[in-house]
Amino acid sequence: PDDSTPSKDTLDLLSQGLANPIDHLPLFQQSFSGKKIAIIVDDTSRPTPVHLIFPKVMKELDTMGVKKHNISIIISLGTHSPLSKEEICKRLGTEELAGYTIINHNSNDSDMLLRLGKTQRGAEVFINKEICTSDFIISIGTIEPHLIAGFGGGLKNIIPGCAGQETISATHLKVPA
Repeated sequence: PDDSTPSKDTLDLLSQGLANPIDHLPLFQQSFSGKKIAIIVDDTSRPTPVHLIFPKVMKELDTMGVKKHNISIIISLGTHSPLSKEEICKRLGTEELAGYTIINHNSNDSDMLLRLGKTQRGAEVFINKEICTSDFIISIGTIEPHLIAGFGGGLKNIIPGCAGQETISATHLKVPA
């Protein structure tokens, strides 16, 4: 193994990660002109330092000229309770949310969901339609060991976090469908 000491500065690591994402171009090298962007953030039950990450991501998008009205912020709740405006502001590390579309995902609200089809094992897949109709998705969440599921976070920001109740019931804490 490399004999180096990893940085413990979260903001330094975040800057490095944004400048050098894995298997993707950095945000500043992409064109977002007229594109609809969905930013998914995990809820307060997760240890993600969203209050540090979100402002840096927004600064990059702002520098690139992305307009607030083209950005939707979706709180990945799964079956958890919605966050208040104050909790969202604290989570995001900002007090200014004017101009953004803010969505507390509701797994039981059929008007919020889009049916994408069935898995090979027959599980119905319903996902938040704001995500499905976006041109670019940014997911902010922690990937960590999980006692039951092996790992939590990552794509779990979408399923179960932004999925319909039927999809959550068919896929969460079960063998993947």
